[in-house]
Amino acid sequence: MIVLILNIILGCSLLIITYQDFKDRSIHLAWLIAVFLCAIALLWIQGQALSDLISPVLFVIIVLFVLWIYLSLKQKRFLNPLKNHIGLGDVFFFLAITPLFNLHNYMLFFITGMLLSLIVSGLFTKKNRMIPLAGILALYLTILKIGSFFLEKDIFKDSLL
Repeated sequence: MIVLILNIILGCSLLIITYQDFKDRSIHLAWLIAVFLCAIALLWIQGQALSDLISPVLFVIIVLFVLWIYLSLKQKRFLNPLKNHIGLGDVFFFLAITPLFNLHNYMLFFITGMLLSLIVSGLFTKKNRMIPLAGILALYLTILKIGSFFLEKDIFKDSLL
């Protein structure tokens, strides 16, 4: 019962993040904290160790580091990717959802989520170059959570490949 309640709170928080990011291109930190706390609680209830967070967090750090190197080389000077290329809320979102996944499934979610974001942004955000990345990924994650519930399979922790 507590798992269901946590998943409902998680889903509502993700939908609010989606709404805020599409509407304002920003998300409130409280919703990211709610997502993280629900994810940590679900991790704990499932008997997973907190050390399972290390690999997905390292993945996010490596991706951000490679992005920084790439953008700096492209511009031929050091620059802060958080200034013009990715939002701080997006980075916090990447970190907030890490407890939900094992490393391989997080990588799969990240890659498919980026592809989905490119498609959605290409179709629906022509007038504004800012992509609601956290909002798109939050909606995608909500759909995956609902699918996982109805499939009665933990597509976040079980091996998919």
